[in-house]
Amino acid sequence: MKEEKPKSKTRIEKEEKVAKLAESFSQAKSLIFWDYSGLTVGQVQNLRQGLTNLGSKVTVAKNTLISLALKNSSLKTWNSSLLEGPTAILLAVDEINSLKTLFNFIKSTGVGTVKFGFLDQKFVARDQLEYFAILPSKEAVFGQIVNTLNSPIYAFLGVLQEIPKTLVSTLSVVKQKGGEVHG
Repeated sequence: MKEEKPKSKTRIEKEEKVAKLAESFSQAKSLIFWDYSGLTVGQVQNLRQGLTNLGSKVTVAKNTLISLALKNSSLKTWNSSLLEGPTAILLAVDEINSLKTLFNFIKSTGVGTVKFGFLDQKFVARDQLEYFAILPSKEAVFGQIVNTLNSPIYAFLGVLQEIPKTLVSTLSVVKQKGGEVHG
């Protein structure tokens, strides 16, 4: 009978890290995997602070642990070749605002690239994420809809306000002509 070797401390720590990652993957509304190489510690801290204000967070893990965590989660559709180089993970509680923040950060610093992501548990390629990042926010779209709905109302109010002005100017002309009205 073969005796099982006890697991090493580092192996147990790695298994715990994988389990924790898999759990956070399933809880996040969106996950963005990106290459952070070239960023300074200060830049990463600034990004983390901005994302924390949105209720999101950034974590870094080894690609092998990320790969295992993805396999252990409900996120099955992805290509392991996408996990090359240093990888940071944006765990977001919303679909778009954190993504916009990350893309704006990468654009302003000129450092880092998005690899791929998951929005509502569905795999999304880099180019699609970039497209989503340039879309206006929900609030902006709602504002545009409200403005579109209000513009005919404001135009109608403008017409209604012109009626008394026109009447007053017509009566003023009639009064100047001595009250004669020709029909």
